[in-house]
Amino acid sequence: MQVDDDLNVGELQERRQFRRVKQTLSGRVYFPATAEEAVCTIEGISAGGALVCCALSRPAAGQVILYAGNLGRIEGQVESAADNAFTMSFSCSRKRRDRLADQLTVELNRQLLNGHDHCVNRAPQGSDSDG
Repeated sequence: MQVDDDLNVGELQERRQFRRVKQTLSGRVYFPATAEEAVCTIEGISAGGALVCCALSRPAAGQVILYAGNLGRIEGQVESAADNAFTMSFSCSRKRRDRLADQLTVELNRQLLNGHDHCVNRAPQGSDSDG
C-alpha cells in the first residue's frame, strides 16, 4: 500500500461513530426475512452496532432483531456476514441510542467493579496510628 508523504497519520479518523466495547453477552437473534432464530453471543457492542456470533452458517443480509439480556430488544441491519458471525448496525431513535449507551456504561462499570477487591484496610476508629 502506498502512503502519501503529505498525509498525517494523526488526521486519520475512526469510522465508527460510537466506541465499541469488548463485552461478551448472551442473547437471541431473529431474522424476519427467513424466520430464522438462534442463540447468539455478542462479542463486541456499541450504541451504534454489534459483532454477533451465532450458530447460523451465514446470516442473511437485511433486517435483524437482537434480544440481548439486560439491554432488551434492538432492531438493525446486517452490515457484513461470515460463517457463524455477523456485524450489525442498530436502527433506533436518538433517545434509545442514548439509553443504550448509558446501559452499556453501567454494565461495563459493573464488570470492572466485580473484578476488583473492595476491601480497604483501615485503622480502627479511635486508634492511634503513630503508636
